[in-house]
Amino acid sequence: MIGFVIVQTRVREPLIPMRFIANRVRVAAYLVVIVLGGATAALFFIIVLYMQDVLGYTPLQSGLAWLPYTAAFLAGILLSIRLAPRWGPRWTILAGLAVTGAGMLVLCLIRVDGSFLLDVLPGTVLIGFGIGFANPALQQAGMTGVSEKDAGLGSGLFTTLLQLSGAIGLTALMSIALTATNQAGTPSPAATVAGYHAAFIVATIAVAGAAATTILLLTRTAADAAADSARS
Repeated sequence: MIGFVIVQTRVREPLIPMRFIANRVRVAAYLVVIVLGGATAALFFIIVLYMQDVLGYTPLQSGLAWLPYTAAFLAGILLSIRLAPRWGPRWTILAGLAVTGAGMLVLCLIRVDGSFLLDVLPGTVLIGFGIGFANPALQQAGMTGVSEKDAGLGSGLFTTLLQLSGAIGLTALMSIALTATNQAGTPSPAATVAGYHAAFIVATIAVAGAAATTILLLTRTAADAAADSARS
């Protein structure tokens, strides 16, 4: 990644001009997308493992168990579309991240002898709603100030970051989970769940960092806009 940035700063016609990522609103959106993409990919994988390996679900049962998440995601999008014009991107994204973080915290408490209704459903529904609520505002922020010439670049970069972060996030969080499981001692369901706890704790911290980034970058942008208005 660092090498790619260095090359892009030196070539005559870069794939991603540095001017494109100089906008703080877009940078905030990209950073949040990276966190949510990574956390979501790990969430899907770990919860499926938990349901099948710990709770004893079949593949069909674990697949159907994601229906509430899907419904919550859709509900979050629909509500966000109605509220975002009044709240603005900053507060809409922050609200979505807050709900997502709450869901991650709930999943930090999954038990060896748990159940779908008490251990899986509350957290996944909160995360689904939170990501759905933040998604329209994130896409809006990611395309802020993008010209018609750069519209394809903006959309492509947003999608690429989402896909790339999913692969990186899954790898990182599963590595954390496996390390914590190995440190827990003899392989057992309790050790496995301890590893899942560690992964969700890190994911929760990452979501909190994304929220802090949103506050910092988008607040500064609002202050800059106010200053510009005052000068004019």
